[in-house]
Amino acid sequence: MKSNKKIILVFLCVIYIFQLSFLTAETISVPEYVIKGAFNDKLSKEEITKLSQGEIIVRNIGSQRKICLNDINDRTAEILADFKQLKPSYLAETIQIRPVTSNTSDEIKKLHEVLIDVSNYVGIPYYSVRNEKWFDLYSSAEIKNHYFSGQKECVNVDFQMNPFGIINTDITTESTSTSLFYKSANTSKIKYDGFTCVDPGELISYIYVFNYGSWQIIYGIGGADAPSIFFMQSRLEAAFVNRITSFCTFMCQYLE
Repeated sequence: MKSNKKIILVFLCVIYIFQLSFLTAETISVPEYVIKGAFNDKLSKEEITKLSQGEIIVRNIGSQRKICLNDINDRTAEILADFKQLKPSYLAETIQIRPVTSNTSDEIKKLHEVLIDVSNYVGIPYYSVRNEKWFDLYSSAEIKNHYFSGQKECVNVDFQMNPFGIINTDITTESTSTSLFYKSANTSKIKYDGFTCVDPGELISYIYVFNYGSWQIIYGIGGADAPSIFFMQSRLEAAFVNRITSFCTFMCQYLE
């Protein structure tokens, strides 16, 4: 069991990039072989069209069987294996494809720095549809440990996320001049009104930014094995998607 509220977070990180207005149908035309090479037939014709025009797409899919990412390297294999094991009840993807430019490596470096510095997470604006108000996605972030494991930069952090309280989270980020690989996973239970809605390790998210020929693919995915209680499902689903969007929208501005 798990809560989607935080997974949203990570997965969110990628959505902002999708909203960057400088990439429009007038300035970009992604070749079909790029889309069909990186992604499978789970994409709809409408989604393929949007991707070909450089638009962001958000897929609220709810099942690992509907993931559109192809297994094309060790990173994608890790992502697919994690969600196959998790079998989340709430799951979403965000995708955008854009041309590689002379600034690509600098943008990746900047995003790495932003993602590993968890002080950047505090105060990210999150809009609650249910309350029709803006809130902070995280109200505080306290680093408990910061270390390197090979090429990976890792932090363990206590996030304050109302109304769930403190959520301890492991974050790892690894990057090169052409790719960035980010993972977030809760290490503590996530509770609501004393009820455990997400167990440790059951809310995970990834951001994978990588070059595919002369194109850059920005892929985000987040999922949680949270209870699918019929009278709460729509509320949890909305909160999940909105939080994902908020996190990625904010973070991926650094890929401008």
